[in-house]
Amino acid sequence: MSDLGLLAPQWKILTGDCGPDERISGIIHNGAAVQWQAPYAALKAINVGSTITLLSATRRSPFPISFTYVWGGVKSSSDGERGSLAADIAKANGYSQTKYVSEELVAKYALEGDGNNGRHAFHIVRPGLIVGTEEHGVPNTDDFLWRLVQACYTETGMWLAVADVREVATASVLGTSISISSGSGEQLKLDVTDIEAGVLVEDFWAIVTEELGAGIKALDGEKWVGRIKDMLEQLEEEHPYRPLVTMLEEKSFNLGSQRMMAKKNKVDGIEEETAEEATSHERVYKTLRKNLKVLKSVGFFGAISEHTSLDAIPMVSEQVSTFSRSVLGKGMSR
Repeated sequence: MSDLGLLAPQWKILTGDCGPDERISGIIHNGAAVQWQAPYAALKAINVGSTITLLSATRRSPFPISFTYVWGGVKSSSDGERGSLAADIAKANGYSQTKYVSEELVAKYALEGDGNNGRHAFHIVRPGLIVGTEEHGVPNTDDFLWRLVQACYTETGMWLAVADVREVATASVLGTSISISSGSGEQLKLDVTDIEAGVLVEDFWAIVTEELGAGIKALDGEKWVGRIKDMLEQLEEEHPYRPLVTMLEEKSFNLGSQRMMAKKNKVDGIEEETAEEATSHERVYKTLRKNLKVLKSVGFFGAISEHTSLDAIPMVSEQVSTFSRSVLGKGMSR
């Protein structure tokens, strides 16, 4: 779609072909087509193309612009080095590959400059899985995380990076605003915000068990996926579990990742979490509980009793009054 589908006057404002009173000072790029089963080539034009178009518009603008790019999804266990991350992404689905390429484009432009003389600032926000807030808990019913709970897959000993939508939005807007207020500098800069809020995978499943009143039976991942495949053979072609299985079969997939630990206090040689981390964990626990309560209240998980095992919960109707933004059966949100 040419010029992002904008009208000519809107495109002129985006590219700075306007007066200073009309100019745009900040761009937050948080849009992408989410289809787990689609290959990179099918998503490149929308996901990577839009990033190139926005960077091009930024380059053309004579005014300083603060550009923020938001990544999303299950975090990698890599050490944060781009080479390690690239190796992980090479084994991932097409959607994750387009997000990685887009981030690389933003970083390359920010660090190399492409001749913009340092007038623009760049910020990358990397949340993990995104859920509804603690106050309202409005979940997206086709989010990867809740589909996973609905289909009952588990693993332990790993860190599940989860942040509510308010935290992600705040980090994106704050990073953009700080860059705007700092003004143009002599050199280009690239700020990266890794949102590390989350819970241990086993704690996540403990919360699910408590809130849903259902038992969890640990299964080998391959065996569990086999059960879901057997079930799908009896269901319609466009069933929402199909993209979920595609994700779980990826060689690079883990529900959790090795946690990027903050510096710890040590008491008698034992590491303790900081007060800030403890507060963050408590907030995540409350947020997850609220999301689960809302999903349960609208029947997302079907009829569950204390004697129900999660691997036996049937798929329920999609006619629920919760937020949904993807085309079910084709895509799934992170």
